[in-house]
Amino acid sequence: MVSLMRDSSFPVSVLSTERGREFFCCLEAPVGLPSGREALTALLDCYDDLIRCHALGTATEVVLRFHLSDDPTGSEYLRKQLNLRGTTAICSFICQPPASGSACCLEAYHMDSAYEVSRIDRGAGLLQLGHSQYTSFRTVTVAPSGGTAVSQTAGMFDLLAARLRREGASLQEHLLRTWIYLRDIDNDYTEFSDARRDWFDAAEISGSRWIPASTAIGAAAGPGTERLQMDALAVAGLSPGQVTAMHAPDHLCQARAYGVTFERGLKVAFGDRTHYYLSGTASIDRDGSVLFPGDPEAQTLRIIENMGALLSPYGGRIEDLKIIIVYMRNMSDYEQVSALLQRVLPSGIPRILVQGAVCRVPWLVEIEGIAMTDKGDERFADFF
Repeated sequence: MVSLMRDSSFPVSVLSTERGREFFCCLEAPVGLPSGREALTALLDCYDDLIRCHALGTATEVVLRFHLSDDPTGSEYLRKQLNLRGTTAICSFICQPPASGSACCLEAYHMDSAYEVSRIDRGAGLLQLGHSQYTSFRTVTVAPSGGTAVSQTAGMFDLLAARLRREGASLQEHLLRTWIYLRDIDNDYTEFSDARRDWFDAAEISGSRWIPASTAIGAAAGPGTERLQMDALAVAGLSPGQVTAMHAPDHLCQARAYGVTFERGLKVAFGDRTHYYLSGTASIDRDGSVLFPGDPEAQTLRIIENMGALLSPYGGRIEDLKIIIVYMRNMSDYEQVSALLQRVLPSGIPRILVQGAVCRVPWLVEIEGIAMTDKGDERFADFF
């Protein structure tokens, strides 16, 4: 029986108000277990212990995203185990090996409130949650098999738009955040990016006040010929002015400046809290140029600086980060990047480091994050 160190080994972050709490954690299986199945079992056991420690359970789970070194074998085993334990979360399985050499790691998000949070599993990778006046949609969409990166990108957005439309929501009005995984990012990113821009243009999204925040990163997307997978968050019930695109022009240019359709970050204000969704952020300057090629430590420091610059004008700070995911092109950079983050980030921010190629070859590191504060805007309804 393999035992992971409990609780103290895995930082958790919580945003708690009198109306409820949002909970994040990241866990990783120990390196060196004799089989992937043993590592997955140990990871789930530790996760169950952790959420019990924090008086949570499967009823509060919203997102479970597993990063695996062995897929589809690992995802098939996990699906069975998650079904047995009665998981009600939206579950995503990404073939993106932990940079430490572990077989698997997990990022988890929970919503816990004394006020009603309704949950409806719509099937086909869609979880619908009702909270306060809002309806949140968590989705996993795998691109249609076959075809090119262009056709699969268009098909993937078509599928997501149709799913939201069936539930009375709109991709154009309600999509806030996407996580897009490309099997062959070095060869397919340009076609994907152009196809997404064309889709957004046709749907009249690109010219809107804000477009979704996003990460597009290298990872196997499925067991067949699927080139892409997209995880997404959409929220209906938001009022005008509740969502703000985040910019830091002295540090990094808007992605639209070079024809890429995502915001660097989105601020979403509620009555009792504020969310900040930071897109995948790289070592870039105000002109869009790559900074510090070949130096993973210097790139990481610039990324943290860029993330702080994005948060600062909108009432946030690096200390408000609730979770970060670090993508590294080369697993050999793990030790120095991990040690650097330990030194420069506030303690206690859940994070995982995985192998994931970034869209430009000179970029060795990319970091995404979610920040939250308990400072709300009384013009808007509470989150819970």
